[in-house]
Amino acid sequence: LNEAVGRLLRNLDRDETYLNEIAYRYAASARREPFGLFWRAQPLEDAIGSRVAVMLLTQIGVNPVTNLQVEALTAFLKRGPGQKKLSLPGGILACWEGESLLLLTGSPTAFEPAALAVPGVVTLPYGRLSAALTSSEGEDTPNRQHMDRRYFPEGVQVRTRREGDLIHPLGAPGRQSLKKAMNARKIPAYARDSWPVVAFEKQILWVPGAGLMEDRLRCRQDTVEYILLEYQREDRRDEPCS
Repeated sequence: LNEAVGRLLRNLDRDETYLNEIAYRYAASARREPFGLFWRAQPLEDAIGSRVAVMLLTQIGVNPVTNLQVEALTAFLKRGPGQKKLSLPGGILACWEGESLLLLTGSPTAFEPAALAVPGVVTLPYGRLSAALTSSEGEDTPNRQHMDRRYFPEGVQVRTRREGDLIHPLGAPGRQSLKKAMNARKIPAYARDSWPVVAFEKQILWVPGAGLMEDRLRCRQDTVEYILLEYQREDRRDEPCS
């Protein structure tokens, strides 16, 4: 009897490991945004969907994850975009943006413009944006961008978008409105008015989390000094979702 119980437990453990590995492959495609988590939803069996729900909630800092949260989020995913948003226990908001799921840890918050010194740090409602000088170019990510120091103007601000904002995205043929660029990068509509941008007057230099940078600031073969802009998100679950 003990041997049979042991085999059963080993089989259950193997199955659990296998299901978690599958769920991890689905959840690993989620990416962080300035206000939460963005995940391209896919149809999932219940056993996988509940595990993905746990992993997504964990990624946005929920600890501990409760059964009520998991059950509510799993059902929300299963229903699909027909239900636009759902408030989860613990002050988490789940909503659909097209076919993608957004998990928010607080309501997007507008903020006053702040001057960005080089080097320097600006504290934002959901994180920090820093500028540093460096003599070498490193890896760039949506929230980490190297630029040529020579073309970075004085008087740069971190602010939210304004009417008439323009950007010439890296590699694009010319300037376009920030609104069009945000549409192309699928920045969630609910968050655009509160999304942080690095700007000089009406010219947008960088949009953290979106991979949008002004082409003129690109690093060149003769670049000697670089500016590194970096956005670091901070979870804030003390504010309820609305």
